This record gives sequence, C-alpha cells and structure tokens, in this order.
Amino acid sequence: MTPKIYLATPFLGYVVSTYFLKSVTEMIRYSTKKGINIERYGSVERCAVHWARNALTEDFLKTDCTHIFWMDDDHVFNPEILEDFLEVDKDIVSAVYCEKRDRSLINTDMNDSYITEYSHGLTPVKVVGFGALLVKRIVFEQLKMPYFEYPEGNNWKVTEDVSFCIKALKAGYQPYIYGKHVIGHEAPPTAVYPFIKPSD
Repeated sequence: MTPKIYLATPFLGYVVSTYFLKSVTEMIRYSTKKGINIERYGSVERCAVHWARNALTEDFLKTDCTHIFWMDDDHVFNPEILEDFLEVDKDIVSAVYCEKRDRSLINTDMNDSYITEYSHGLTPVKVVGFGALLVKRIVFEQLKMPYFEYPEGNNWKVTEDVSFCIKALKAGYQPYIYGKHVIGHEAPPTAVYPFIKPSD
C-alpha cells in the first residue's frame, strides 16, 4: 500500500516560529520530489495539548491516510525526515531531541528516567515525545479514546505523550527513536540548541 501522510500540529498560539515554518516547507518540498503523498495538514490552535492531539487523531482517522506525522511548533528538523521514517517502517518512530530544561537529557523512559547516549540507528524505548513522530494508522485503530490524556491524580507528572506511549506499549506497539535524526528544540527567547552527540 502506498503511504498517505497526514501532517498534524497542535499550535500553542497564533504565532509560528520561522524555524518551524521553514522546516515544514522544506520537508514538504523534499517529500513531494521523492513521490511521498502528503494528503492533509491538520492543526488545532490555542487548545490544551491533549485535547488538540485527540481532535487531530479523530480527524486523521476520518481520512484514508496510512500514517500521521506529528510536528510540534517549537521543533526544527531536516527535510528528509519523513522519507527516512517511512523507510524504517516502524509502527511508532521518533526523532531524537532533548528537553528544554536540560539539553543533555532525552526522556525515553517512565518516572523521569533519561538516556544520554543512543545509536545512529533505531533504539527501542518506552517513551517518545511528539516533536517529530510518525505513527501508523493501525496503532490508533487498536486504541480507544482518549488516545492522549493527563491521568486523574497525576499532578501533571505524566504528560499526554507519555500516556499515549503507555497505551501503545500495552497494545503491543513498540516506540523507537531514530538516531539519524537529532532535531532542534526551541524555547523562548528563540534559540536552536546544539544537542548531545550520538555514541559510536
């Protein structure tokens, strides 16, 4: 089956980073030249992020798209990222990026556990962020709403991306990070950070 891609971004506000805009534009241009079928770009503005992700997922499932590519509006990435993610053909695959608070930490586990090294290839992990993430349709078809949530009594410790990963793992879908793509994570004032280097 030829992949059909749904692009999705939950926007925090109405102002879009020029770095993010350039990343998306160049990725779409590159992907189109490579024959990748980008069918739709869904977005939700000024909404709690878990509500926004649930709304975008529901809209995605109304289409015949085979994959949803999540892009957060405070990230920057390379044009070939979508092509590379499709080639590795995993159910859930994310780029590598660090937290805003500590540029040496990659959150890939539960309970605030981090890694500081990763391979150039695919690494199975328990948790991935949604800054640049490709998910196959089958994953959401096997889950139930809400796909994203802040669990009751959680005190905001389990974020919406972690809650999704917990559900996906329980359903048998393994998240991966792909060390070929280390992306920028912006924070106000706008700054694109240099990140930790992959291990040999």
